[in-house]
Amino acid sequence: MTAPALTGSPCTVHDADGAVVAAAPSAWLEAPAIAVGRAITSLRADDWSPRYLVVDLRLRAQACGMLRLRVFGRAGGDPFMILLGLIPGLRTRLSLDLDILDGQSVFLRRHPGLLKGVAFGRRLRRDEIDRIELALDDAGETQELAMGVPHLSAVDAPWVDARAPQAA
Repeated sequence: MTAPALTGSPCTVHDADGAVVAAAPSAWLEAPAIAVGRAITSLRADDWSPRYLVVDLRLRAQACGMLRLRVFGRAGGDPFMILLGLIPGLRTRLSLDLDILDGQSVFLRRHPGLLKGVAFGRRLRRDEIDRIELALDDAGETQELAMGVPHLSAVDAPWVDARAPQAA
């Protein structure tokens, strides 16, 4: 079973040098994907008002990995931090409620296929977002994250195919 299509508007993805990155076919994610590593991948959008950042993820590693999202405001300053644990080999869809940026919660809502996530930092409204940077924390071993094209959506859309074989 393939994942349901993402709704909403796609984000623009940039590499560490600021160049736009296009998704390429990925048998590992079974969808067009962008490779994310310890180098920073940056998401940009003209309108951050939709409530959810929705993206398909799959980690190739021997152990769990940590995805670090740093949310920068237009005014500058320290970024708002979001840390998510990823289970290797499991295809999952992150549907991140951007209301977490209001600073009223520490733990993210749980999603199938993701370990408990935490959020901390200076409160930030969605209309103040400049960009979101993603990177895998250094785990001391080889890790590869296939990331589908991120979308901003008004609709919450978590998904995981529990019936399909997950490890590869």
